[in-house]
Amino acid sequence: MTSRDWDDWSRRLEAGGSVDLTVGDNMIVRVQGDGVWLPSRDLLVRRQHLGFADGWEQPRFSGVPYRLELIVSRPWWAEQVAQKTGRAMEDVLSDLAGTHATVDVEFRSWRRRVPLESFAEWLTQQAEDRAPIPERLCITPVADGQVMDRDTNRSVALDRLPITHELRSRLVAWGQAGSSLARDNAADEAAWESLKPEGRKLARALEVETGRPSVTWWDTTDMP
Repeated sequence: MTSRDWDDWSRRLEAGGSVDLTVGDNMIVRVQGDGVWLPSRDLLVRRQHLGFADGWEQPRFSGVPYRLELIVSRPWWAEQVAQKTGRAMEDVLSDLAGTHATVDVEFRSWRRRVPLESFAEWLTQQAEDRAPIPERLCITPVADGQVMDRDTNRSVALDRLPITHELRSRLVAWGQAGSSLARDNAADEAAWESLKPEGRKLARALEVETGRPSVTWWDTTDMP
């Protein structure tokens, strides 16, 4: 797949259409304006619940199975499971603690290679570009992706957040400082500890400016 494919898929969505991942005459996944439709599961994952996608295949042989896995919001997925099984939502959430909530579809292809990995990468980018502002935020000291959706682990671009230029600059500087430590393979706990006070100040400022509960990665217990 090339950038031309990505551009074509994006144009179709922007024009109000949809993008299908198909094998032969069978539609495996449909990406549409309001989310991702999985026909085999009779399930629509709306954009606000979608984190990112991973596409992979097992070693090639005749009739090789392929799989598309979607990372989704844990509260939303817990609600789906609770409705289908009758289990308490709190119990399902407890089972998901420290892990990703995933929904996957698996299929077989006897024809040309399905562009699964490229499709998953494009879908992940669409999830980041088109998703609404998350209900809960987490910040982490990395150069790219300082702000995350606490429920889906989706990265949230700073220019999509209703924050001041000053706060954006402070988040960027904090992320660059963390990435510098990572590049230097710093094992000194004191060096990482030095980032926490500023991180907590940034989380409080982010919560005030966005109106969304915000914490640092160190202070959250419900992200994998």
